[in-house]
Amino acid sequence: MKQIDITISATIRPELLYVTLDSFKSKLLKNNFKYRVILNVDPIGDDKYNQQKMLDITKIFFDNIVYNFPKEPNFPKAVIWCWKQVESDYVFHLEDDWFLIKNINLNSMINILNNNSDIASLRLSKTGQKETGEKIKDFVYHEKLSLNPTLFNGKFIKEVVKMMDDKLNPEKQLRCSNLNKRTRFICKWKHAIYTKEGNGILIKDIGREWMETTKYHKQIGFINWEEKKL
Repeated sequence: MKQIDITISATIRPELLYVTLDSFKSKLLKNNFKYRVILNVDPIGDDKYNQQKMLDITKIFFDNIVYNFPKEPNFPKAVIWCWKQVESDYVFHLEDDWFLIKNINLNSMINILNNNSDIASLRLSKTGQKETGEKIKDFVYHEKLSLNPTLFNGKFIKEVVKMMDDKLNPEKQLRCSNLNKRTRFICKWKHAIYTKEGNGILIKDIGREWMETTKYHKQIGFINWEEKKL
């Protein structure tokens, strides 16, 4: 039975995490695989709860959990810590604030990675895709890697994490360029969007509503949540 590592970089938002895990466990992360959750909970978010509450929520859905409760919040460090724990050939990067709209066949996603060894990441779309000549079977290529819910080739994660910078936004530093060893390595890989179940929207960002009603917000080049200035 294949093992899938599920990496989750979270803040203290238990209601969002419950909705996220409930939707993904019922529609994608089903019982035909062994799952190992890698959970980092940064100490920021809903003041009514603590980091342990996020672990308790995760235990409702998964048994095998590796977790980290850092003393200071830092998004790049959270992603790097999660990815450094990866052991499996397949990694599903989830985060804590997404809702899966449709049933997705995880075997189909894995088969795409197996049949296309140059694809590092296969993500679920939050915007929908137009029909184009670029469609190849069950996916379309895309020029950028994203930290939306994404299935990664474990080899890519294990190598790129060694070169990541904990002072830079993870998504922005994982872009292809000739600037340094890390970005040149990234250029050797391709990225894709999963389209087998159609070109429509597959996931919803449920963190936006939370952000609009809370005291926290994201600055450009997001490293960590910051309190809104009154």
